[in-house]
Amino acid sequence: TEIYTLSLHDALPIWVTSGVVHGSVSLTASTAATTLNLSLPVPIGEDTVWTFALDEGTPVQLPTIGQALSLLGANPAALPTGLSTLGGLDVRRFAVSVDPSAVTLEQVSIAFDQTSDWVIIPGALTIAGVSASLAFVPAPAPTPPPATTPAGVTCFLQGTLVLAGSPVDVVVLKNDVADGWLLQAG
Repeated sequence: TEIYTLSLHDALPIWVTSGVVHGSVSLTASTAATTLNLSLPVPIGEDTVWTFALDEGTPVQLPTIGQALSLLGANPAALPTGLSTLGGLDVRRFAVSVDPSAVTLEQVSIAFDQTSDWVIIPGALTIAGVSASLAFVPAPAPTPPPATTPAGVTCFLQGTLVLAGSPVDVVVLKNDVADGWLLQAG
């Protein structure tokens, strides 16, 4: 871990230390390694956000949804037809931001590219060339709990839907959590 910024200033009647600790954490399993970068402003105070993010330039290959569920002890056969085979995704961005003073999740973002076609119905329905970027922010705190409002999301997703051999380019867009979804096809 490296300290890039550190300052001391006189805030009478005491000295105040502030800075940002930047570094990385490497997670290794067998021969595969994943690096998470971190940025930790200190001291912890109001509006302080800590971010943990996948190292740029080191995408992580996501197995199929069925394989991921199997690792958790779930039965992928319970999924709708074709969904358990969704996979072949190179996750090129994954970041989590938290507010350590409020102990709250501030944002989760993910971006990925599809590396292989997703055949839902052989010869009839295939999804190819998907590239997506999504960011999620928590819903405002409900009064009273539990929350029934979904998390806010922004999204850019593009790909090709192949219906009975005919390709259709598709874009799904949501620029702001308050906006509606926009679907463009053609």
